[in-house]
Amino acid sequence: MHAPNSPEGRETGPHDQPISGLEELVARISVSFAGLTPVDIDATITNALARIGSFVGADRSYLFLYDYERGTLSNTHEWCSEGVSAEKDNLQDIPIGEFPGFDAYLDQCNIREIPLVADLPDEEAGLREALQAQSIQSLVLVAMRDGEGTLIGFAGFDAVRSVRPWRPTDIHLLQVTCDLISGALENQRLWRRLAESEAYTRAILEALPDSLLVISADGELEDMIISREEPNLWLAEELRHTSLREFLGPKLVPLMEDLMARVNAGETPAVQLFTIVRQGREIHYEVRATRYREDGFLGLVRDVTQRVEDEKALRSLALELSEVEETQRRELALLLHDGIGQDLSAVHYQIQACLQGEVPDRDRIAMMSSILQDAMRKTQDLTFDLSPPLLHELGLTAALQALARRVEREFGLVCAVTADGDDLPPGAERSVFLYRIARELVLN
Repeated sequence: MHAPNSPEGRETGPHDQPISGLEELVARISVSFAGLTPVDIDATITNALARIGSFVGADRSYLFLYDYERGTLSNTHEWCSEGVSAEKDNLQDIPIGEFPGFDAYLDQCNIREIPLVADLPDEEAGLREALQAQSIQSLVLVAMRDGEGTLIGFAGFDAVRSVRPWRPTDIHLLQVTCDLISGALENQRLWRRLAESEAYTRAILEALPDSLLVISADGELEDMIISREEPNLWLAEELRHTSLREFLGPKLVPLMEDLMARVNAGETPAVQLFTIVRQGREIHYEVRATRYREDGFLGLVRDVTQRVEDEKALRSLALELSEVEETQRRELALLLHDGIGQDLSAVHYQIQACLQGEVPDRDRIAMMSSILQDAMRKTQDLTFDLSPPLLHELGLTAALQALARRVEREFGLVCAVTADGDDLPPGAERSVFLYRIARELVLN
């Protein structure tokens, strides 16, 4: 059976719209959503609402979205036929639950058709008044859900100029459009999450003092991001215009291959130091490599030239300190052997002579006493050289005064100590440094 006045062999839909026209409309709308970018999504949704609204002869078509975090519902997109007032600006941030049972009914039944708004029961008087304020006489709504089945909004048709029934094809068109819009919104959320993830990653990379290299499985450079703190940008430019293997040279390529092999063996991250010689200068880079995909590696590259030079300087200083300590040990050993050791040996021989029966005379006893006093003085001087007890018991001033007396005794120089202000506490770290500085200045 064919509808009156319809082309032979073609069924018709509502308002004498042919079914083939509906299929063509759905196809066109589907194509418009294919490969949609976030920039174009709002215009595409509004255009789709205009197309389906015009097709079914509605006075308005629109989209509402839920914001569960804020607990509100808003009219986000709207199309109105000529002469029908727009209501979008008046339908923002409506509290969820404003109309009791409305949200639950739509979530449960997916479709809400109201053939005559004036016939809504008294328990929905609030909804009836809100719809009549927009001059709506009939409407149909279709629920829109995300990929997990959660209600995220709805699309609808309004009849303003007259009461009208809604045909199955009208509802089907709304359902198809809701599915397309839901997919587009999901893609938009994914795009946004991807953009946020990229921005987050970019911020981390920009904050790091490292450059990033993406290296293929065969050891060739695929991509690079140069740190803002890279002091040798000219080297980065050189690397951009050559292969990684050529850039490293035959001496360093084995190090790179070893680094890749260690990553393949499960070492993460594998760390290697590369020393590149350019313009007669050694530039040191530390590379921390890890797996990237199945066929590549990521390398964080940091210029550690200053660190390497500092380590060399520290090793040199440590060697010098070791040589100074060894010199001091030799001097101490010589003092103990040739000074205090000889004095104690002399006293020992004199005591042995007395024990063998010789009667000690006053001169011999006086000589032994003098030798012991000299040994005691040397021991005291040695103690002061190593760590003066007065410095830790009485403080810096007392230790400097003892140093002055020693200088006068040994070198015949008049040396006085004048102290202003409060003395440092005995044993304070600064007092030890100050004492050693004063001692070196005086003795030199």
